[in-house]
Amino acid sequence: MKSAIRNPPPLPVRQAGEVALTDLAAVQSIIGYTFSDPNLLLIALTHRSYRSLDLNGGDYERLEFLGDAVLGLIVSEKLYRDLDLPAGDLTKRTSQVVNRSACERVAQNLGLDRHVRVGPAASVEGTAIMSDVTEAILGAIYLDGGMDPSIEFVHRHFGVHLTGAVTEGIENPKAKLNEMFLKEHKAAPIYRVVETSGPDHAPTYVVEAMFETRVLGRGAGRSKREAESEAARSAIEQLLSGPVS
Repeated sequence: MKSAIRNPPPLPVRQAGEVALTDLAAVQSIIGYTFSDPNLLLIALTHRSYRSLDLNGGDYERLEFLGDAVLGLIVSEKLYRDLDLPAGDLTKRTSQVVNRSACERVAQNLGLDRHVRVGPAASVEGTAIMSDVTEAILGAIYLDGGMDPSIEFVHRHFGVHLTGAVTEGIENPKAKLNEMFLKEHKAAPIYRVVETSGPDHAPTYVVEAMFETRVLGRGAGRSKREAESEAARSAIEQLLSGPVS
């Protein structure tokens, strides 16, 4: 997804210590982004309590502030483009992604708790630290590389939350799927029954949504119409996790 937001000017490259760089290399592999300035990532992983051990170091609070804004912008733009809903509904959907719980889950999935730097009196459990670190890392990515890698980070690591926010409440999945493909390919998917089971008076149909030779999604239902709808919903969820191709 292209964004109209202008990328920030490049920052001067500063090197972190050798020991920190070894750990930072692992974090960069986990998050899927390599920093030009690894010191930004080091700061993003540093809680203010750690400053008692490193008086000259910074902490993540300013990066968290920036990352929260970047996350909100990326999610809001995604929902604005994908959903024709009133502003109030878009705000509610955005809050499903931009919240502490979602950010904590991303941090847990990435195992960031093993890399965050906290002071001896602080603990990451039962606090907002891991949520903050996720947003701080996004803020660091934005400063280091601009909007494009920030969008990639959000789509990669918040994809489940984004998909849920988009697909929730879609009343006509087939129409939505058709809209997505007509916009990109000027043609609509087709549906085929691949399995029928159950008694004649109450069959269950399994249907695949297809485009050309590609299976987009699969769904089941008590009628072909219901199964097609579920196949379309499955296809939308999978397509929103990656580009339509």
